[in-house]
Amino acid sequence: MTSGQPGLFPSNVGTPAGLAPTLISSSDAQKAAELLGWGQRVAPRMTLFGVQAYPVVDISERAHDLRERLDQPPVLDHDVLAVWQWPEAAPMRAPEVVKLRGALSSARSWRSALSGASRLRGFCSTAVMATSPLVHEEECLLECKLQGVGMLAVDSSGQLRVVEPARRGRSPQARRRTLDRWIEELIYQELIHAGALA
Repeated sequence: MTSGQPGLFPSNVGTPAGLAPTLISSSDAQKAAELLGWGQRVAPRMTLFGVQAYPVVDISERAHDLRERLDQPPVLDHDVLAVWQWPEAAPMRAPEVVKLRGALSSARSWRSALSGASRLRGFCSTAVMATSPLVHEEECLLECKLQGVGMLAVDSSGQLRVVEPARRGRSPQARRRTLDRWIEELIYQELIHAGALA
C-alpha cells in the first residue's frame, strides 16, 4: 500500500495471499470497495477472528481528534466495552472513530475465501475477491448468493467487476453487540500503529 493513493491507508503489512495463482493487491481492495459502494476507506489487511481481510471503514476525524485531546486510546478490554453499552454509561463512553462497513476476503481457493467471509457476515457486508478464473464458477456464485457474500473477479479485459453483489449490511439475524465495538477499536488501533490517522 502506498499513502499517495486517495482514500487508502498506508500499511506496513505484506501483500495478502490471493486466490491461486494471482495475489490480491491493496489497489484491488480499494477498487473492489468502490465497486461495491462501500466507499474508499480501505484499512490495512488484518486478521479478524482468524480471517485475513481488508476492512472497509468510515472514519470520524472529529472523534479521533477528540480522543487524542482527551488521551483516550483504543480500548480492547471487553468488560469496559460491555459497560459502554449501558445507557447510563453514555457520559464515560469514548466516541466511535471507526465504523466497519465491509470486509474483503481472499484465500488460495474460493471455498476458503468464502468460508472466511461468511464468518464475518454478522458484523458487516462481506465479499470475496478473485483475480484469476474461478473454478466451478456456477457453484461458487450459488454459494455466494445463498450466504449473501459478494464476489468480484477480473474479466477478460483485465477489469475488476462485481460478479455477485454483496448483501448490504450484516446478516439480518445479527444485532450490534459489544464484539462489534471491540472490532472497531481493534481496527482503530491498527490504523494508529500504521500511521494512517494524523
